[in-house]
Amino acid sequence: MSLLVFGNERLKAAAKAAALSGNGMRVIVLEGPAGSGKRTLARYLATAFLCESSTPPCGSCNTCRLIEKGIHPDVIIPEKDRKKVISVEQIKRLRTDAYIRPHVAKEKVYLFEDAEELNTEGQNALLKLLEEPPDTARFIILCRSRSHLLPTVLSRSTLYTAEALTHDLMDAFLKKSAPDMDPLDREDVIRLSGGYAGRALELITKGNAMRKAALNYLKTAARKDEFALYRLGETLAGDTNTDLDAFISALRDFLCLSAKSAAGLGYAGEETVPEFGKEKVYALLEALHHISGYRNANLSASAFFAGLTTSFASILN
Repeated sequence: MSLLVFGNERLKAAAKAAALSGNGMRVIVLEGPAGSGKRTLARYLATAFLCESSTPPCGSCNTCRLIEKGIHPDVIIPEKDRKKVISVEQIKRLRTDAYIRPHVAKEKVYLFEDAEELNTEGQNALLKLLEEPPDTARFIILCRSRSHLLPTVLSRSTLYTAEALTHDLMDAFLKKSAPDMDPLDREDVIRLSGGYAGRALELITKGNAMRKAALNYLKTAARKDEFALYRLGETLAGDTNTDLDAFISALRDFLCLSAKSAAGLGYAGEETVPEFGKEKVYALLEALHHISGYRNANLSASAFFAGLTTSFASILN
């Protein structure tokens, strides 16, 4: 069974051709923004180059399975120092290692996961190896932008840019990755992801986290513990992973479910949503709508949660 990677057909075709011929693509620079799937593509490249099948990458041979698990001894990610930089000394050790025969595969693949880990000195130390790479080594350098690399490094590399997926490809990707997702939610993720699969998965993960946070916030509000609600708001405001838009959307969803219950219409599958009564739940929805309206004026997370907590505590107490 072939390894499934959506889109980027030009890069995949070139990798297969290079793997079958044994020529070309010794040094690859792959650029793309965060969430564009660079690491997935790098794994695909490594699998294509080292695969034991005549139709690489097969996704089934021992090599493909080891790379998928991240434990293949000939796929090497250089170590970083305390400053998260790949030191010149490490590059020198890598240069020596590159001329030692692979452990089990026909080649070694050196993967630099972020070009920012290579400072000018590191890139210059790596340059001689990139100029004349051994026949048993390949180098893949990932970067958000080619501007992070020296022109001398770029001139010795094959440069590719991670492509954004079309709407149809993103739809297929999400149907496979999150088969239980509501179609309307899937459309929102496709729109917000910009066509990048990694960003889409991040949105799904963050969305799930924000739903849990919003439900916890409502449960705390339902206990009428104003101090605990303020503390929770402060915690969420100070957490860099808090996505206010996702939190607001989830909170609105849960309040709407509570409103349905108050109207005698029952829940839509969320049995743990607190019940506030008809008047109060509508007042909570109105307060959320009012405060979230200030998001357009760049209201800070701290100010948002302070205002929300004050309004919710006033309504419920």
